[in-house]
Amino acid sequence: MNKAFTVIELIFVIIIIFILSIVAIPRLSATYDDAKIAVALNNIGTLVNDLSTYYISKKQYSSDLKKMTSIRDVNYTTPWNPITEEGKLTFYTKDNNSKLEKCVLFEIKNREGNLTISSIANPNGDICKGVQENLIYQSLLGIKLVGGNRVKF
Repeated sequence: MNKAFTVIELIFVIIIIFILSIVAIPRLSATYDDAKIAVALNNIGTLVNDLSTYYISKKQYSSDLKKMTSIRDVNYTTPWNPITEEGKLTFYTKDNNSKLEKCVLFEIKNREGNLTISSIANPNGDICKGVQENLIYQSLLGIKLVGGNRVKF
């Protein structure tokens, strides 16, 4: 007695695997994007906290970004101006081609103690779009008065 699979049984197994892969791959991809959005939101929240904490403890922001935060996907896009004591930071996410894309703008001003958070218009990548559509992120937008009894979040 022969105990091998028939060709029909093998074809059915291949068809079932094919159908499962068509259904599962998009769901796994969406889960992967959701995880990257969650990480980006966490980093944005940490950046807001780091900048606020630095200003409160030092009574000023710094021209050296590494002194204020350990978040890596951010840099000065408008260099720190020692005369006006302000600068602009940009937070980056990866676009659909895995290139860094500008997503969130942070404007810091020593004289007013302000931290202004705004979105970069028309992002290409799904991660930045997902971040900008998130309600938690949207609640962060606007001017934050940092320091003293003016703290307002």
